[in-house]
Amino acid sequence: MDDKGVVIDTNIFIEHLRAKDKENTSLSQLNEEKTWYVSVISVFELYVGATSLQKKQDVEILLTNIHILGMNEDIAKIAAEIAINLKQKHQIIEFRDIFIAATALYYNMPIISLNRNHFQRIENLQLL
Repeated sequence: MDDKGVVIDTNIFIEHLRAKDKENTSLSQLNEEKTWYVSVISVFELYVGATSLQKKQDVEILLTNIHILGMNEDIAKIAAEIAINLKQKHQIIEFRDIFIAATALYYNMPIISLNRNHFQRIENLQLL
């Protein structure tokens, strides 16, 4: 993987999709020198929210130049470790976020998210 890569969390895309002024969204402000990645879990979340043909097309356009990172057994194991650790500390977060974080950890990339509160609970995860 490209060491300049960054994993984008779903909420960055959702903010952009909902915004009237797209130029002032977090997605529009991302550094173009980086290579941008998204977990297949985020792809799932985006398509679940695409409740019309237009919304589905908007998601497809957004994902056009984004590299999609799939799931594998190692990511599942990392996610399980994260979930166990968070549960022991009584700081559990949504499982989809755990899988997105596990993907970033597996590929050794930082993550960018509007939900810093959840992701900063995860050990060794670099959050931009």
